[in-house]
Amino acid sequence: MRNLLLILTVIPTAAFTAALGCNSGPAASGAITYQSTTQLAEGAEVTLLAENATVTVRRSESDQLKIDTTLSDASGVQYFVLPESEAPVTKIVINATLRPDASPSTRSEITLHIPDGMFLRIDDQNGSLDVEGVKIVESNLITTEAAVKLRTSTGNFTLNTTNADLEILGSEGTFWTQTTNGQIKFDGTITNDRQSRFVNKNGNVDILLQGEPDLSMAVKAVGGQFSVPDGEYVREDRGFTYLRYGVGTGFIEFDVQNGNVNINLAKGF
Repeated sequence: MRNLLLILTVIPTAAFTAALGCNSGPAASGAITYQSTTQLAEGAEVTLLAENATVTVRRSESDQLKIDTTLSDASGVQYFVLPESEAPVTKIVINATLRPDASPSTRSEITLHIPDGMFLRIDDQNGSLDVEGVKIVESNLITTEAAVKLRTSTGNFTLNTTNADLEILGSEGTFWTQTTNGQIKFDGTITNDRQSRFVNKNGNVDILLQGEPDLSMAVKAVGGQFSVPDGEYVREDRGFTYLRYGVGTGFIEFDVQNGNVNINLAKGF
């Protein structure tokens, strides 16, 4: 095996090759903890694929990606960390998906400390996701049956879940969000020169926009109502009401079915 330049601490050490994604034979059983540190290149891609995982993402103060993972039953999880180049790594995949014979109670706890300026993708089926304090170029965050929390972070974010809530607080950037059978709560700043979108089926969308608004909106609430700040009325089109707040090129679309949309401006207009 070539040198992947991955610093890895495994407890117990018998699971070393499993953590590197090698074929290590039968998986270890019982609870087990993995810790690894990888130097990332600027703009590197970090991907996490998981099931039944509680995922926490925080900011790294250096160019090192730090991963702390605890598996409740290692025999039920196919776990590996796979850098796709030598350090500084340009792409890395972390896998914590369940084996076909895994017990439904098998859980993982994964904490990532990610450097600034990276591309982040997380797909966590039947898990939960808590992201705070990161500075991401672009991020795609997907869960099912569990909430997504994004706090005090900056970047271009796509957030998607089902049967759960999306909560975005104190963050800045562009946001493409979608949930079904849940609530969307947003209190943050949306970049004025880009497009953002909030979609919800069977739930409400509550928005508090920080900063100086300089953009347009399109709002639709089928089977519900919407409340928006006073702005310049533009037109009605395909069920959407278009409003303008300033002269900027930014645009936000709100598309809600069987729910209400409540939009407020922190500084007025």
